[in-house]
Amino acid sequence: MTSALTQVGNIVGRWVPESADPTAPAVACESHIDSVPEGGISDGVLGVYSGLEAVRALQESGIEFDRPI
Repeated sequence: MTSALTQVGNIVGRWVPESADPTAPAVACESHIDSVPEGGISDGVLGVYSGLEAVRALQESGIEFDRPI
């Protein structure tokens, strides 16, 4: 898995499995950890952790994927 910092401060992670076409559109999930008074479904550290944990579980699964995650 690689990561990059965007110009506006977002951290983007990308995993390209060996079986995947790196030019194919990626499967994505999103979340953020900044605080807002009326937080929604994408607010909070659990959403960030869930995405990272999902990638970890997929990496360990042995399943072959045809696109990046």
